[in-house]
Amino acid sequence: MLVAVAAVLLASCNSNYQKTHSGLLYKIVSKGNGPQVKKGEYIKVNYSQKVGDSLVVSSFESGLAAYPKVDSVGPVYNVLEILPMLHKGDSVIIVEIGDSLEKRGMLPPTMKHTDKRTWHLKVENTFADMESMQKDYQAGIQQFQAKQNEVFEKYIASKKDRCQKTPNGVYVDIKDPGKGLAADSGKMLSVKYTGRFMPSEKVFETNMDDPNKQPIQFPLGQGGVIPGWEEGLKLFHGGGKGTLYIPYQMAYKDQPGPGGLPFQNLIFDVEVLDVKPAPPQQQLQMPPSVDSTTRRK
Repeated sequence: MLVAVAAVLLASCNSNYQKTHSGLLYKIVSKGNGPQVKKGEYIKVNYSQKVGDSLVVSSFESGLAAYPKVDSVGPVYNVLEILPMLHKGDSVIIVEIGDSLEKRGMLPPTMKHTDKRTWHLKVENTFADMESMQKDYQAGIQQFQAKQNEVFEKYIASKKDRCQKTPNGVYVDIKDPGKGLAADSGKMLSVKYTGRFMPSEKVFETNMDDPNKQPIQFPLGQGGVIPGWEEGLKLFHGGGKGTLYIPYQMAYKDQPGPGGLPFQNLIFDVEVLDVKPAPPQQQLQMPPSVDSTTRRK
């Protein structure tokens, strides 16, 4: 099946892909003028990832590049396998076949074995040591943070009048406060939600419309969800509905969020189905398919 899928892929692209020792497909689409990267160097790489025709993440849009270290990793069926072959300025397309990922136990839950995952990488720069790499990385981080602050302020400007603001900058649009118990710290909450990116408002996860997806249940105030939820949900009672506009400082901060990037501003439409006293020493329990709102350790 892998051979058949690869053959169709190559024919449809009307271009010749090469294969690594592991069978990974790749194609240099633009040759750079710089030297070939060396083992032990760090490289600044802008990248995008698609599953099928759907864009998953792109640093070309965000401006937040990756800085992998070049090493001889062997036939691992991963984009890291390609890095030692590249030159400064190269652009390369890499294709991972879902069936091949599944056989290696590497198929992510967001893919099916019939899917293909396509990466586009561009080597922007190289760094001989960690110190010079981190200097460039920190400069990029500061620029990205400033951009995200501007994005949040611009987006929320037209919504401030109908929102309540929490002490740490979460804006809450309360459409229905609810009539049940107040969502205080220590109470057990049952919540359905739809998570969206800001400012695109593209949905990245929801358990609202699918009857097979259970509501998320957690004790409020015990660090089981992102800080924006901890603060924003305290404005509701059982049965309440509304929207949380969460700046990155109250979401995942510098950790990768639902879109795979740090410093993401997020939007959550929430419905607090129930609020009740939590049993003593209640353990946090989440449905396996729901992970975007849990705090990453």
